Amino acid sequence: MAHAADTRTIDVAPDGPVESRLAAQWQRMAERRGDGPQVLNLLPGRHQLDAALRLASLPAGSPRHPITIRGNGKAVISGGTVISGWKPTAEGSWAIPWTGPAVRELFGADGRIPRARFPAEGWLRIESAFPDRRSGFTADCDLPALGRGAELVFLHDWSVSRITVAGIDGRKLRTVGPIGFPAAHYAIDHFEPHPRYCLENDPAILTVPGTWCHDPANQRLLYKPRPQDDIARFAPIVPVLPRLLDLTGTPENHLPAIRFEGVGFEHCRWDPPAAGYAEGQATKHEPRGQNTAPGDPHTSWQFVPWAVEVAWADGVVFTRCRFARLGGSGVLLGAGTRDCAIDDCTVEDVSGNGLGVGEGAERA
Repeated sequence: MAHAADTRTIDVAPDGPVESRLAAQWQRMAERRGDGPQVLNLLPGRHQLDAALRLASLPAGSPRHPITIRGNGKAVISGGTVISGWKPTAEGSWAIPWTGPAVRELFGADGRIPRARFPAEGWLRIESAFPDRRSGFTADCDLPALGRGAELVFLHDWSVSRITVAGIDGRKLRTVGPIGFPAAHYAIDHFEPHPRYCLENDPAILTVPGTWCHDPANQRLLYKPRPQDDIARFAPIVPVLPRLLDLTGTPENHLPAIRFEGVGFEHCRWDPPAAGYAEGQATKHEPRGQNTAPGDPHTSWQFVPWAVEVAWADGVVFTRCRFARLGGSGVLLGAGTRDCAIDDCTVEDVSGNGLGVGEGAERA
């Protein structure tokens, strides 16, 4: 049995790309490797990713002496970017230029910052669905004039649709794609004649302090400040990377034992299909043109993807880790995993599923 003196530990500071630093430090460790445990100690702070962290090339660990990446509850691996340098607008908001992809989530020091919403609280109800029961509806109140980034959030009986608004004409609202999963019982008015909905993400409804929106027409982000906010210190994080950690081997070459202790995984983005997110349940949704073949049962639905995915791996363990502030799902133990575990971890504030074990037809 290895003694404490046999442990090899190298500290990794939170500056520069995480993957290159881990690879370099691990190479140093491999060159002087003994028989004891090998530990990469992530020092406190936010460790910025430039790309998903892939560790398949690390030297082999073993159940007895796994590779350990330790965060001590104070290190975060992040797929986001800090947005600073906001300027006040004449309308009383703060603005910053944004020419990148659509922003769906923004995180501050206190957590997720809510998007602009109409109504500010509660829900509206539709008056009547269009004849096709999918492409839009007539509202029971006057609707604000919204731009091309606005989104309809529509509640079905046990699931949700999120569809970009195509246009509003008085009380009539049209969407860019059909509302609802393709099954007949997801028609707008199947379960009740006047279902609930709200509208999000437009400067016209940015009225509540502490909320924000993406304004694609003017290529900027907008934030409505609270009295206690300081524009000089306001530096929220936009999730950028679609995946944080890829622990995927192959059926012929399983990924060896890796252990994560006290590491945080935060700020991962997911972009719904351009024609809208239509969920069946448990984030199972219609891909709507994303690499699908019409009528193919293996590509007719997908799950919201995972920030951390483990597949074809042996002895991968997460203990006392935190998966949070994620735009998609949390962590998946997928195909070909053996002796893997998620122990004493926290999953919070994720937009999809928290934990996944096993896979369905979507992988085939």
